[in-house]
Amino acid sequence: MSNAMIDAVAGAVAGAVASIAVPSARADWLSYEHFVCDHHSLTTGHDVFHWSAVGDELLLASGFVDGLNQARAARIRRDRTTHSRREYGLDGIARDQNGVHHGIQAKLWRSCKLTAADLATFVNVVTYRMAQKEPLAQGFLYTTTTLQQDLEDDFIRSGRFHYRRLPFTASSAPPPPQQLRPYQQQALEALASGWSGFGALIMPCGTGKTITFANHARRYRRVVIISPLRVSARQNLDRVGDVLGRAWPSLLVDADAGGSTRDVNEVRRVWAEDRALVSSTYKSTMDVLRAAIFCSPLDESTLVVVDEAHNASADLLAMLSGCARVLLCTATPTAALSDDAGGAGGDGSGDGSDGSDGDGAKRVWRDSVATLFRYSFADAIRDKWICDYEVRLPLIEGERGEETGMQARFVLDGLLRTGARRIIVFCSSREECDAFTATVRRAAFEFHGLAADELWTGTITCDVSSRRREELLRQFEYGDPAVTCVLAAVRILDEAVDIPRCDSVCILHPSQDAGSWRRMIQRLCRAVRLDPQNAQKVARAFLWLPDGDMPKCLRVLRDCDPEFLNKLRLQSFAAYDMGGEAGGGALRRETEATAAAQQNYRVHCLTTEEIKHAKIGRVVEFIRIHGKRPSRGCTAEDGWRIGKFTARLRHGGVQLSADQRRLLVAADAAFFDVKPMSGVAKNLSLDDKIKCVIDFIRNHGKRPPQSLIAKNGLRLGMFVDNLRRRTVNISAEQRQRLETADPAFFRLAPAPTKATVDAKVNRLAEYLREHGTRPPQRHVTASGLKLGNIAHNLRSGNTKISEAQRQRLISACPSFFAVQRRSATKTAATGSGAAAGRTSSAVACGAEQPQADEMKRQLQDSVANSPSKRARQQNGDDDVVLSPPAI
Repeated sequence: MSNAMIDAVAGAVAGAVASIAVPSARADWLSYEHFVCDHHSLTTGHDVFHWSAVGDELLLASGFVDGLNQARAARIRRDRTTHSRREYGLDGIARDQNGVHHGIQAKLWRSCKLTAADLATFVNVVTYRMAQKEPLAQGFLYTTTTLQQDLEDDFIRSGRFHYRRLPFTASSAPPPPQQLRPYQQQALEALASGWSGFGALIMPCGTGKTITFANHARRYRRVVIISPLRVSARQNLDRVGDVLGRAWPSLLVDADAGGSTRDVNEVRRVWAEDRALVSSTYKSTMDVLRAAIFCSPLDESTLVVVDEAHNASADLLAMLSGCARVLLCTATPTAALSDDAGGAGGDGSGDGSDGSDGDGAKRVWRDSVATLFRYSFADAIRDKWICDYEVRLPLIEGERGEETGMQARFVLDGLLRTGARRIIVFCSSREECDAFTATVRRAAFEFHGLAADELWTGTITCDVSSRRREELLRQFEYGDPAVTCVLAAVRILDEAVDIPRCDSVCILHPSQDAGSWRRMIQRLCRAVRLDPQNAQKVARAFLWLPDGDMPKCLRVLRDCDPEFLNKLRLQSFAAYDMGGEAGGGALRRETEATAAAQQNYRVHCLTTEEIKHAKIGRVVEFIRIHGKRPSRGCTAEDGWRIGKFTARLRHGGVQLSADQRRLLVAADAAFFDVKPMSGVAKNLSLDDKIKCVIDFIRNHGKRPPQSLIAKNGLRLGMFVDNLRRRTVNISAEQRQRLETADPAFFRLAPAPTKATVDAKVNRLAEYLREHGTRPPQRHVTASGLKLGNIAHNLRSGNTKISEAQRQRLISACPSFFAVQRRSATKTAATGSGAAAGRTSSAVACGAEQPQADEMKRQLQDSVANSPSKRARQQNGDDDVVLSPPAI
C-alpha cells in the first residue's frame, strides 16, 4: 500500500473529515450487500459469505481473529453501547479456488464521493489482519457512487484493492424460476409410463414432490391426497388445487380446520362429481374415507397419493391395497423402509420393533412397492437444488458435566463457529424444551458474551395454538439475520414446514428406534432448502452422541448419500479454551479425532446393501463349513437368526443382484429349488385359509409355528404371521372369527427398548459388583439385554466407550480388560482348532484363576490315584503321560 494511502487512513482515524455522505435505508443497503455478494460470486467464481452467515471458524481461517477464544473474548469485553465487532470493516468474505480469503465491502450511497475516512476500517482489516495471514488476500469494494480521486489512484497503485461502481435498483434481483425443473420432468415421464398398485416417488424435501404429483394428477378424473398432519392436508389441497384449476370440486376432510368436514354424506356428494379432489389426514382417511370412498375398489381413473408415506401404517396400506394406483411420496429410500437386510444384528424377519403395527408396513414396502422414480439426496446436492450438509458430533475430553448444559454448549459452540443462525432443536418433551432454551440463554450470555438482543429462543409443541405457532415461525424466519435463533420443538416440526432460512437442526436423542431413524432425513431436510440470502449455506446437523453410539439414522444417511462419511465432523468443547495454544491444540485433536471417527464409522456404520451382502456371505460360509443350508430355526452364536434369513433368501423375500444369486448358487446348486405350493393350496380362497388357521388352533390349542406347512401345501405358519402383522387385508367378520379362536391372535410383543451405551456399561458394572465375575457370553438379563455379548464386545474393542466409562468398569472389576492368552507351550501341547477344543475363559475379576488352579490340581490327583493308573503301573505300561483337560 502506498504512503499516500497510509497517510489518508491515519488521517481518517483521527477524524479530520468535513463532509460525509448519507447512506440509504436499512432494507436497501442490506439488499445491496446480498446483491454485491451474488455479483462477486458470479463474476469471480469465489465462494462468498455475507456477514450474517460468517462464523468464528471462517474468521479464524481468514485471519480476522487469531483464535476462537479471541472471538469469544471480543464479544465479552465489547462495549454494549457500540456496534458488535462483527460489523468492523467488512460486509462479506470471499474464498477463491486456492483457498485464499478476501474482504468485501459494499457501499450503497446516493450522493457524494467516498473518501479514505469512509473506508478506514475496510482497509485496516484487509491490510493488517487478512494479508498478515494470507499475503495474497485482497479487498473488493463495490459502491453506487464514486471515489475521491486520490483514493482511487492509491487503490490502483496498491495492487491489493479493487474498486467497481455497481448500480443497484429493486429490480436487480433475478425473478424466481417458474418452469418445472429437469428432474421433475423426468419424474412425470416415469409416472406416465404405465404402472399399477403401489408406486413410490422418492424425492428429498425441498425438491418439489408436491408440484410433481400435482402435475401428474391432471391425468385423472379423481384424486385423493392423504397426509399425516392437518397442516399438510390443507397445504396439499391448496397447492394441488392451484395446478388442477379451481374448476375441480375440492374438499378438505379434517376435524377442526376451517372449511373442512367429516360428514360421510358430504364426502360422497363431492366424490360423485365428474371430477373431484379430496385431501385428508391419515386419521380421517381411516374412519371417514374408509366408509365414503374406500368402501369399494378404485379403478385407474382415480389417483391416490400418500404424502410422507414413510409414516403410513400397515392398516392404511392394507386398506389401499385394492386401489388401482397408489402413489407413495417420501424422501426416505425404499431400501430403508423395506429394510431387506434387517437390523444391525437381526435377520430382517420382523419382530414388531418398528412401530405400533409390527413390520407389516415394512413387508408392504418390500414385497408390493415399485420405485417409479427416485431423485436421490446426493443427486439433489450435486445439482444444487438443495444445499450440502455437515453432521457434527460432540468430542468430550475430560470429565462430563451436567447433560443439558453440555448439550447447550455443543449447540452454541457449533452455531458461533459455523455462522449458522437458525436452528431447530428436537427434544423429547415440553419440559426438556423449556430447560434447554433456558440453559442456552445462560450459556450464550455468560460464556459466549452474546447480548440479550443477539439471541432469540422459542418453543413449539402440540400445546401451542396454531396462531401462536405461525407467529413464532415468522419470528424465527424473518427476524434480524445477524441474530441467533434457537427454536425448540418435540415432533410437530418434523414435516410440512417450509423454512428456507433454517440452516441447522439438533437431535438430542438419536436412537435405534424406527421412528428416530425415519424422522432423521425429514428433520435434516428442515435445513437443506436453498436460501436466496445465503448462497453458501451448508446445513448443519448436530447429533448428541457423546458415547460413540452408531444409531440406525446414520446408516440411513449413508444410504441416501455415499459421501456422508466425508461430511462427519467431531466438535471439541475445548476449542474455546483460554489461550491461543490451548485452543489450537484442541483444534488439532479435533481434526485427528474426526479422521478416526470417519474410519470407525466407515467400518461399522454400514449401508443396507453392505449389511445384506455381509449376511449373504455368512450364509455362504455356513453352507461351505457344514455342507448344508441352515435350518429355519438355526441361530448363530451372536444371536442372529441365520435360518430365517436363509428362508427369506430362498423364497424371494430379499431382493438380490445377479452376483449375489450366483454366489449362493455356487455354494449350493439347489439353493433356490423351492418346492412349489400345491395346486390345492393355490386355489384356496382367503376364507378357506382362515378356516385352516382356526381348525389348527382348535385342534392344537395354539397358533401354528412359522415354519409349518399344511398337508395341502399351504404355508400355514407364514400365513398366520402375515395375518398378525396385518399385511393381509381381512374383513371385520374374519377378524372376529380369529379372535374368537385365539383372543391374543393380534396381540404383538411390544417393541424392545434400546439401551444406550452408558446404560449398558452401568448394567454391566452392576453385574460385576454383584457376582464378582464377568457374565457368560450367552447371558441375557430379564429385560432382554444380552449382557454377555456386551461384555465380549467391550473387551474385544468392538464397542467404543469413553475413558470415564472404561474406568467405571475397571473400578467394578480391575481385570475386566485383561484378556488371557494361551501360551506357546500350551498351544503346542494341545494343538489348535476343533481338535484342541475351546480355550479356557479369561480370568474374571481376579476371582476365577485360583478356582481354576484348584480344579486342575484335583483332576491331577484323581488321575494319579485312579485304579486304571495303578493297573498300568503294575503291568509296566505306564509310559504315556495323561494330561488333564484344560479348565
